Amino acid sequence: MISSKYGTEKGIHTSDSKKDVIRVYGENYYEREDTGATIIGYFDKNHKLNIEFSLDDKDKVGGILVQKINN
Repeated sequence: MISSKYGTEKGIHTSDSKKDVIRVYGENYYEREDTGATIIGYFDKNHKLNIEFSLDDKDKVGGILVQKINN
């Protein structure tokens, strides 16, 4: 079962739509495919973080991944 208990600082949770993510995080994202899922992601160069949202076949957020970027 997917839980919307956890979310990002900007209020995005699992089951939110791709449009919700873009509205909150902006149009400057990358998109890729991974194991059959569409992933959209954003780089935060100031905080050296990368955040990715995996989308299901209905463009709903199924997972959120935050990674620290090492230089």
